[in-house]
Amino acid sequence: MFAKSFIALDGNDRLIGAKTVQTAPYDRYTCHLCGSTLRYHPAYDSERPWFEHTHDTLKERPIALPLCESRSRRSEAD
Repeated sequence: MFAKSFIALDGNDRLIGAKTVQTAPYDRYTCHLCGSTLRYHPAYDSERPWFEHTHDTLKERPIALPLCESRSRRSEAD
């Protein structure tokens, strides 16, 4: 399981925040750490917008992918 991400790379390889994405939510988003495709989740009642790794498109990147997984382990421990 991966931690929620609040920043991603957009279709032009620029960092973008999840709140900014609400203005153009139909772009393609990738993880800035591992390059995997991210799914955008818009804001709901009490939850702010966020990105999620899609398990079917995780890239095989031996260095960056563990960074994404370790972030998840730290947030689950909190």
